[in-house]
Amino acid sequence: VDAYDISKGKGFCSSILRCTVLFVDPVTESDTYTTILKIPGIENLEDLNTDEGTAYTFDDTKIKGFVFRHQTEIDFYSNLASTLEIPSLKVFKMLPWAPGEYEGVIHMEDMTGKGITTGFYPVLSMGQIKEYVRYYVRMHRISLTGDESHQKLWKGKHDENHQFIASLATQMFEDEEFLDICKDRGRLSFL
Repeated sequence: VDAYDISKGKGFCSSILRCTVLFVDPVTESDTYTTILKIPGIENLEDLNTDEGTAYTFDDTKIKGFVFRHQTEIDFYSNLASTLEIPSLKVFKMLPWAPGEYEGVIHMEDMTGKGITTGFYPVLSMGQIKEYVRYYVRMHRISLTGDESHQKLWKGKHDENHQFIASLATQMFEDEEFLDICKDRGRLSFL
């Protein structure tokens, strides 16, 4: 088994490892199996902090927030993804994260060659935007108009997520790149 970090620091609050299983007696050279392990942690954020010379601190409250985000992702793949009629990764195993006690993990299919990792403000074509909006609208239609049992899967459980990410973004990342893309369209209210 060969494994390496493919996130190159872009994993935000996770290391993303691509694991390749090489077989002893392969029939062909292509007889390999690849998979992804997403391991939560704040190491990438600490490295970013050091590289950028920022003074962002990771106290217990912030770390609990990252643990909550990991659990939210587990909840999404466990309970919601299959109900939303949107493309989704195959997820094979998920374990919660308790810093200092045990590492969490999300074991998922390898999407190499099927997609790309973008920055915070990717430049998208009109076709990509339309496709994204189509799935986004479908997901929200199902979420908001689903029956009571579907509503119980998500309603009121993750309200603080968007507030956490917005506050983190304003503290850690500059918005000039986004504003340059937008030209004269103005600033976003949360930046």
